[in-house]
Amino acid sequence: MTAETCSFADYESSITVFEGSCTELICVDGNSGGCSGDDFFSSTVSWLSTPGTEYLIFVHGLSSPRTGNFNLTITLSTPVANDICSGAEDIAIGDVISASTVDATVDGNVTCGFVPQAPGVWYKTVGDGGLYSVDTCSNVTSFDTVISVFGGACDAPVCVDFNDDSCGLSSSVTWQTQVAEEYLILVYGSESQRGGFELSLTLPPPPPGNDECMDATPVRIGSTTSGTTRGATSDVTGFDSC
Repeated sequence: MTAETCSFADYESSITVFEGSCTELICVDGNSGGCSGDDFFSSTVSWLSTPGTEYLIFVHGLSSPRTGNFNLTITLSTPVANDICSGAEDIAIGDVISASTVDATVDGNVTCGFVPQAPGVWYKTVGDGGLYSVDTCSNVTSFDTVISVFGGACDAPVCVDFNDDSCGLSSSVTWQTQVAEEYLILVYGSESQRGGFELSLTLPPPPPGNDECMDATPVRIGSTTSGTTRGATSDVTGFDSC
């Protein structure tokens, strides 16, 4: 189901959906924003409903002005095919996919850098033994995205790498693939954000010569050294106590 104020709101509205009773509210989902275009006042929330369950929909303000007028619309959303891991959509090197998380649900049972608090959609690709790079850096992307990449199967995904805000509020992940291994890519929002995005899968430029610790570039006191992290791989281990 979807609850939204996208047709009209003259203040920055937020929507929170609960189940339970007024004396024992249980949060289902909530959001500020997510409507198409440059509409930053209206909001939309989608959730997977249970037949016969009553839901309480709280429309409130986020920032000044915190009060105002709105139109609330409740609809049945068309299910997103790749909303869950088992429905992951194929993506190959060179593909650019335009999609949205607005009608998706939250994948709160997986962790890779972050525990998702916003809806996400899934993609899958097969490695060839080289570096792969996936990103939402296109200016088509309309919200603060997060990307998490997993190996393994949907019933036991293993975190490979993740990123938030690599290119502005958009994200990019580069990782070393293994031949014939399938990788799962989850695109979701930072905090409670959702919206449209453009996802690209490419072969990144070769890593810099000092990508690995053993190849560290010497630097001297008083010197200035230029460098780049473009094409570099993530150092996600070894820093637990640093």
